[in-house]
Amino acid sequence: MKELKVCVESSRQWEAKDVAEELSSKVKKAVPDPKFLLLFGTIDYEDKFKDILSGLASNFAKMPLVGGTVAGFITSEGCYTRGMAVLAVDYPNMDVAVGVGHNTKRSPEKAGAECAKQIKEKLMSSKWKNSFLFTFIAGLEIPKMPGVSGPVIRSGTMTKLVKGGMKVMQFLIQKSIGREEDVLDQITRELPDYGMIHGSTIDNVKMAKNYQFCGKEILTNTVVCLGIRTDLNFDSDFGNGAKQNIKFDVTEISKNNQIVSRINGQPAPSEFSRLLRKPEDLLFDGKYYVKRFPYFPCGMLQGDRLLLRAFVFVMSDSLLSMSKMHKGDIFTVSITGKNMIESVKDTLSSMGKKPEFGFASECAIRLMTLGSDIEKVRDNMKAFFKEKPFLVIYVAGEGVKKPNHEYFYMNESFAVTLFRR
Repeated sequence: MKELKVCVESSRQWEAKDVAEELSSKVKKAVPDPKFLLLFGTIDYEDKFKDILSGLASNFAKMPLVGGTVAGFITSEGCYTRGMAVLAVDYPNMDVAVGVGHNTKRSPEKAGAECAKQIKEKLMSSKWKNSFLFTFIAGLEIPKMPGVSGPVIRSGTMTKLVKGGMKVMQFLIQKSIGREEDVLDQITRELPDYGMIHGSTIDNVKMAKNYQFCGKEILTNTVVCLGIRTDLNFDSDFGNGAKQNIKFDVTEISKNNQIVSRINGQPAPSEFSRLLRKPEDLLFDGKYYVKRFPYFPCGMLQGDRLLLRAFVFVMSDSLLSMSKMHKGDIFTVSITGKNMIESVKDTLSSMGKKPEFGFASECAIRLMTLGSDIEKVRDNMKAFFKEKPFLVIYVAGEGVKKPNHEYFYMNESFAVTLFRR
């Protein structure tokens, strides 16, 4: 049997040189000649990313490397909201390719096609039958606008300015919603036989800026993919722990399927407040909304699976969803911290036998919500994986796909892929 070598390592050193040296040393000890590296870091290292990537490149020449910024991560050693983490894999029965697509907010379909084409061409001649993608796309970036200082906009005039300004900024400076689904639509259309796990890059949940990594490059508004062909098997799934409550009808939504104007034929903010049994003034309380909105997302069905959507902006006449919604039946849902934690355990236990290693993307909103209880997520991961390596990254949006099936894209969820012989 061919030897599979995998390690997950992290560094919380402050200096770029020290980070690169520590990560390189740890990886080389466990996986001397990796086939690829997945690298993630918190925004605290923004001015050090260049030197960290250069340091890793000097130790792993021409090594395929992709990744990006995350709000935090979990390894078997701990839970961190500051640091750098790397997953390294070496396996002889594996071919690897990197794809990159640019201008994801301005031209998402073109970016997805550009990325998929590179993967397809580079792995076309591979003899291995199982195909898989790690995808990382620039997430939501909320532009700075005069008169807007938080997630709530009461003024009708400001609402109109924000809606118009978002379209302009999306095209000119690419500060807007992430448009990840438009990118993934194209990638999965071009590569239908690939499995996938996805994470949208993010900062420290301020949603002001985020970066993607590819080799020695630090990128923005980009999709970076690492494709593999191998004889390893893999399985992907997701969970959220949410309880379906009241069904309602989205009767008016924007062309991009993210700004909900009317629910049940009524103005969206007031009707959503009624469905939640909360005063409308409370929904327009910025401090309350920032603290409590993770507990009342809404959900929509894709097949028989419940996909969560979070409203990140409450405007005078509408609600802005982090991800696409559809007209028709949507549900209010409730979710507790306990159920968030249990959903990790339930998702893993439903996936059968233990893997050789695992990779998970989990919504940063859950990290923010759970606080110190995030250690219980780590406990569940360690109980399942035992001595096998795993990495959980905290992102702005997560997704999974099985080969020759449609993909699922979620918010406020836990997505995981298990790799087995």
